[in-house]
Amino acid sequence: MAFPTYLITPSQLQAAITSTPPEGTRIIPLCAPWFLPNDAQQRTGPQVYKEAHIPGALLLTSISSKELGIFSAPRVGWTFKVFGHDKVHVLNKFKTWVEHGYPIESGAPDKSNSVTESEYPVPVFNAVRVVGFDKMKTIASQSCQAAQVLDARPHGRWLGKDPEPRPGLPSGHMPGSFSIPFVEVLDPSSKAMLSPEELKKYFEGKGVDGSKPVIASCETGVTAAVVDLALEQAFGKGSGETRGLYDGSWT
Repeated sequence: MAFPTYLITPSQLQAAITSTPPEGTRIIPLCAPWFLPNDAQQRTGPQVYKEAHIPGALLLTSISSKELGIFSAPRVGWTFKVFGHDKVHVLNKFKTWVEHGYPIESGAPDKSNSVTESEYPVPVFNAVRVVGFDKMKTIASQSCQAAQVLDARPHGRWLGKDPEPRPGLPSGHMPGSFSIPFVEVLDPSSKAMLSPEELKKYFEGKGVDGSKPVIASCETGVTAAVVDLALEQAFGKGSGETRGLYDGSWT
C-alpha cells in the first residue's frame, strides 16, 4: 500500500504489514535506535533492539526507540532520501506502537532470515540536500543571512552554558542561528511529532519563514533531521535550494 505522507502512524503501519502488498513491493521495518555518548543508562542500539522491536524489523545500527520517542528515525529516513531511496517513511512512533498493543518481539536479529534480492534502480545522490562545512562556514561568517540556520541542540548548549556530550567540544552557536531544540517539536508527554498545524505555529512563533531557505543543524546531523522532518510537516517538502541539513559539528 502507498502511505499518504512521509510521517506515518502506528495504525497505518500495522494495516500495511497485515495486508497483502501490491505485486513487486515489500514493506521492511527498520529498527535504528541511537543514543548520545553521555546517555544516562549507557544504552546501545543493538541492546534496545533485542529488548523490543516490530516483528521482522531489521536492525540498522546507528525507527525511534520506545524510551525516547522520535529521535534517530528521522536521520535514517533523511539518509535514505538523500541517497535516492524515496519510498521510505518514519513511524510516529514506536512508543505509541507499543502503547496501542501492536505486536512486538525481542531477541537478536535472525540471521537465518535472508533478504530476497530484487530489481532496484540505481539511486542518485541528492547532494543539494547536504550542506558541507565550507558552505556552512560561509553562511555563518555572514551571520546566517543567506539561510535561516535552525540549531536542534538543547537551548543551554546553544547559549554556551551547558557542556556538549562529547568531551573537549565547546558549546555555543553560529552567529545569527535560531535555537530550535528538537524536543520542542515533539509532544511533551507522548514524544510524538506535533501536528502540522502546531508545528507551523511553533516555527512562525520563533520567527522562522518557511518560504525562505532553511538549514537544520545540531552536532552530528541526527537531531537536525528531527527538525528537518518537522519543517516538512509544517511547510511542505521543500527543495534542495530551500531546505538543507548541515551534516557535521560546528563547535
